Amino acid sequence: MINRLALVLLAMLISCGSLKNDDNKLPCIDKKNDAFTLRWGDYEAESESYFGYQMDIYGELSFYTKSKSKPEKAEILIKLETAEACQALDLANRTAVSTQALYSPATDGSKSRFVQYTLPEANTFIMAVWNPKFETQGSVSYRALFDSLQKLIPSAKQIR
Repeated sequence: MINRLALVLLAMLISCGSLKNDDNKLPCIDKKNDAFTLRWGDYEAESESYFGYQMDIYGELSFYTKSKSKPEKAEILIKLETAEACQALDLANRTAVSTQALYSPATDGSKSRFVQYTLPEANTFIMAVWNPKFETQGSVSYRALFDSLQKLIPSAKQIR
């Protein structure tokens, strides 16, 4: 009986210790920002579907999907190194400030690319969408951001 009680207490201590809190947030994110997300990937206008990746305030990189027929879903892949996560956030901040609007989706039924920068505490929601077939001047900074973020995605070997 005592062994079982000890196991239950140990499990509770371990689970409580692994809860997310302010100490686990990335140091480059203001402590007041609880709902920040950075998403990027492919967008299909016809089905209103998003397939891509998401990074949160804890530096967790997730596979992200959303469509009009299925709810939003994010499955954690890995926790990024603090330096690489903060570097990506810095580039995202600079890009969002320099190019605040971009909506030039593919119109031929093919996939568009997107980057979504959400910071609800600051009332900031930026969604850039562009056709990857064209390298327009307006999409230069978001294409560079997208390519940089793609480098964060782990290989299958890293996830295991």
